[in-house]
Amino acid sequence: MKIYYFSGSGNSYDIARQIAKKTKAELIDIASIKGDIKVEGKVGVVSPCYAFGIPNIVVNFLKKLENKSSFSFFILTYGGYYGGTFKQVNKLLDFDYNNAIKMPGSDSVFMRKSVNIEKNNKIFKEADKKTVEIIKDIKVNRKKKIFRSFEYYLLLPIYLLSIWYFKGAKRGFRTTDKCVLCGVCESCPVDNITVTDRVVWGNKCEGCLRCINYCPFEAIEYKKSTIGKIRYRNPRVEKSREGFL
Repeated sequence: MKIYYFSGSGNSYDIARQIAKKTKAELIDIASIKGDIKVEGKVGVVSPCYAFGIPNIVVNFLKKLENKSSFSFFILTYGGYYGGTFKQVNKLLDFDYNNAIKMPGSDSVFMRKSVNIEKNNKIFKEADKKTVEIIKDIKVNRKKKIFRSFEYYLLLPIYLLSIWYFKGAKRGFRTTDKCVLCGVCESCPVDNITVTDRVVWGNKCEGCLRCINYCPFEAIEYKKSTIGKIRYRNPRVEKSREGFL
C-alpha cells in the first residue's frame, strides 16, 4: 500500500506516518512527485485543510491521478472547522473512504500569541484514538463517505479567495535581523525559497507556513500578522524529522 501526503506543519505527516507504520505502507510526499501518476492496489492520501478546502498542490495531484486502486482513502487533518472540504475531494476523485482528524491549529498568521499545551495534548490524545479507528477501517476496506455539499458551496468563495491570495504571498514574507541565513527555510515542500546572501520567496507558495513555523531563530514574519505570535511545530515530528524536513 502507498500513502501520499502533503504537510506544512507536520500534522498531516504525523498522521500519515502513524497509518503507514501500522499498515506497512510506503510514504510518499506529494511535493516530490513529477508528472502524472497511476495508482494501483490499495492507496491513501493525507492532507491538511486550508480555508475549508485542500491545498492547491493536493488539488493538482488529484487531478493528475489515474486511480486504478482496489481501495482508496482520503484523510483530512484540520485545526478548526473543515466545512464542505470532502465535497471538493469527492468531486476530484471518487475515494472509497474518507475521514477527518482534528489536530492542534498551526496557522501562525491567525493564531493567538500563546498556546494552551494542555489543550493541545488533549487534542493529540483524541487524534490518536481517531487514528486507531481509521486504521481499523482501512485494514478491512470499510467504505465511508462525507459530503456536506451545502457547506462546500457556502464557503467556496472564502476558499477560492484564499488560494488566490497564497499565489501572491511572496510579497508579504520578510526576514528580520535575527536571520543568520541557515537555510532551514529551504525545506519548503514546493521549493519556493532560495537562500543566498538573503532569503527569497518565489511564486509557488502553498500557504503552509513551514518556513515561519520551523525557522529555528523565528526570524521570518508575514507582514505584521505573525509578529509576537507563537510558532507551531508538531512536537512528535520535531523530535524525529526524518522524512519531513
